[in-house]
Amino acid sequence: MGSTSNLPKEPDVFIDVELSHYVSEFVEDAKARGRDISSNSLGRLRVIKFVDKLSQASGPGVVASCNSYFLKKPTVGCGGKPVRWKEIEVLRDGAEAFRDGEELRFKMLMYHELFHCLFNRGHLPEFDQSGNELYGIMSEVLKKNTKLTWQTWQGLLDDMFIHHFEKTPML
Repeated sequence: MGSTSNLPKEPDVFIDVELSHYVSEFVEDAKARGRDISSNSLGRLRVIKFVDKLSQASGPGVVASCNSYFLKKPTVGCGGKPVRWKEIEVLRDGAEAFRDGEELRFKMLMYHELFHCLFNRGHLPEFDQSGNELYGIMSEVLKKNTKLTWQTWQGLLDDMFIHHFEKTPML
């Protein structure tokens, strides 16, 4: 039988210490708004790290991404066992420029990527059925000039987890 040592494998869990608190805060904020996150979803999120270059090709202005991976682990007998995991990469320089000294703005970026990875959902549509513009944490483009206060932050969380949740398509 051939060697399996050179086959790709899922990575060890690695969550950058500077980013780890966002995961627990996100889980708590989601739960407080009726959105429990399964241990299976949490277990699939294996890596959250700062990078100097995103590993997946992205459009201009993208400073973070949720990447999904899939492979089949060889098993005895036929086929293989499917293995899936997710990773969040944060472009260090781009994210710092986006933060521009405002912690809530950086938190918005992290929550955006955590929402993709933990709920497997996409972006809000640009407009609702009545033609009104939608903006929130799950907008396709996060606006750096959005002034965030604790009150508006709570409203954005309510929109993301309650009011607009079903408007974000499954990935």
